[in-house]
Amino acid sequence: MPLNPTLVADGQITNVQEMAVVMRNAVKRLGYVPSGVRAAYSGSRGIVRLVTIPQTPGVRPELVLDREARRILGVGVDQNHVFWRRLGATPTEQRYVLVAVPRPSLNSLLEALVQSHLRPDAVQVKGLALARVTGEARALIVNLEQASVTTTLTEGYLPELLTSNALDEAIAFDEEGLGTQLVEEVRPAVEYFAQRFPGAELRSLPVYLTGGHPLLNSPRFPSALTEALSVTVSSLPELRFSHDEDFPLSAFLVNLGLVMNAG
Repeated sequence: MPLNPTLVADGQITNVQEMAVVMRNAVKRLGYVPSGVRAAYSGSRGIVRLVTIPQTPGVRPELVLDREARRILGVGVDQNHVFWRRLGATPTEQRYVLVAVPRPSLNSLLEALVQSHLRPDAVQVKGLALARVTGEARALIVNLEQASVTTTLTEGYLPELLTSNALDEAIAFDEEGLGTQLVEEVRPAVEYFAQRFPGAELRSLPVYLTGGHPLLNSPRFPSALTEALSVTVSSLPELRFSHDEDFPLSAFLVNLGLVMNAG
């Protein structure tokens, strides 16, 4: 359904009541209240990190993860919801994914869902859902929307790094300025990759540019990223099945990623 762009700013719902009306109207058009709902959250100004903790007697993972969140976020930790999930373990270490997102933006989404009488089974950061549909064990996904850019680095199909920031409003629709900000948003992930995997060729890292920004297909963006960061940029692999052409591809891919994580 078409969405009034003023209802969302910097990844946060600006009018919860009106957004709830939009959601209720969508349910009415569907004809029934769905079960098993999964929601994608923009994650603007959020972070995702993969954290490894030694298998040491007496070590409490929740304390280590809390310290790691405070190290990354500093004084801003209390303005964020912080979550973690255990991914697996070996005889020597445990692996967790740590997610931190601003309280106001996530709270506004949850309140809109409550007011629309929807009870999602899960809410996931959009960048993680997109990463799941690449089919690549190692990849960097750059999701460019009208007001934000999210970078997600995966390794072994797991998130290593995710950052999401608002676009500078003054250049959000200027190709040259937007290209410059895009490079600066992607640079930390590329530098992290180079440090995390010394000796790995940057051009061997699949970099996918996707999203719903009107200028997404500008040739300036891939060339700017390649020139500044020595990476090769491409679009996400073509889908092997059809979808409604009126449904934005980037939104469809997010939904597909949510379904792939079901169960």
